[in-house]
Amino acid sequence: KPKSAESYQYTLQKIRQYVNNSDNLLLDDIDILWLRDFEDWMVKGGKDRKALSVNTAAIHLENLRAIYNYAIDEGLTDKYPFRRFKIKRERVTKDILSLEEMRQLWQCKGANEYEEYYLDIFRLSFALCGLNMADLYNLRDEDLKAGRIEFNRQKTGVHGSIMVEPEAMRIINKHKGSNG
Repeated sequence: KPKSAESYQYTLQKIRQYVNNSDNLLLDDIDILWLRDFEDWMVKGGKDRKALSVNTAAIHLENLRAIYNYAIDEGLTDKYPFRRFKIKRERVTKDILSLEEMRQLWQCKGANEYEEYYLDIFRLSFALCGLNMADLYNLRDEDLKAGRIEFNRQKTGVHGSIMVEPEAMRIINKHKGSNG
């Protein structure tokens, strides 16, 4: 998939930076010490490069692990440096709006029609339990059945069903038929 390919390309770019653009690195050259050093290199940064967050570094390490899993499945290597290597993750605390802040955001008016539209999109996503933009964009009239939105997730194909509260219905009706 295009997004996965893009992520793997970015991981390859990081590995090439780490090994000074060498194309001579083999899967069998990578061991647990290499993984630890690579992780430290990514997280600590340097004079000519920005440090990555622990979770961003984890994405690159997970991509590399997926490549190893594929290579093992294809019989390209039997070495697996991830057996004793734990990929670190940090818990991210999410900013939470107070009830009063949420009321202010819900009631504020946009300075122009575009701001008002995007505020409505935020409100609708919120009212529909955080429905993401890809799924929100693909909703059609026929997805609204008996006070619920029935849909299949764009990313996973998993079926979803969300109750449509009156606030959400007002926004849906306001923008019904618009191409925005």
